[in-house]
Amino acid sequence: MHDLKLLSPHGYEAVSSMATGRKLREQRLEELKRNHGTLPEGYLRILEDLKQTRDRRHILKEYYLKVKDILQETRAISRQEKDDFLTGAKECIEDLKNKRYTVLIAGETSAGKSSLINLLLNDHVLPTNIMQNTLTICEISYGARKEAVVHFSKQSKPPKILRRASLTRLKSTLKSLQGMSTGARE
Repeated sequence: MHDLKLLSPHGYEAVSSMATGRKLREQRLEELKRNHGTLPEGYLRILEDLKQTRDRRHILKEYYLKVKDILQETRAISRQEKDDFLTGAKECIEDLKNKRYTVLIAGETSAGKSSLINLLLNDHVLPTNIMQNTLTICEISYGARKEAVVHFSKQSKPPKILRRASLTRLKSTLKSLQGMSTGARE
């Protein structure tokens, strides 16, 4: 039934049979492909954007280094202005050397944000089809082993690290909670 939700926000009437629902779903998917391209095309666009960002960061870093060298020799600005720029430039250069990228993925509830992230990572990292994951902020980074670091809203409580066995139990608990909330609505 989750796939049929693709139809509801776009003015389609409720469907009375699965066959009708499948047909409408296929029509909607074709419409989405025409307007936005296929999943592999979208994935390639994202990778190209990341490459372009990496190239721009490299160019910007090179400009900062050139300006820094020129400033060492110039007498056109005061010592204080030079020091202020060099301090700021040093921070910018360090940021540009950082190979980590921050990507914000935002959207409406049930828009497929977790599914997109799982697709990009080529792994089922985030839960999908959970009623409200909206208030959750997830930071995902590459590491030598799979683990989750849970940060609590109470900042006095230290973060908790969940490794593979704990992650499996957590996923199981989330699925059972999801089932309970679905049963409560029905």
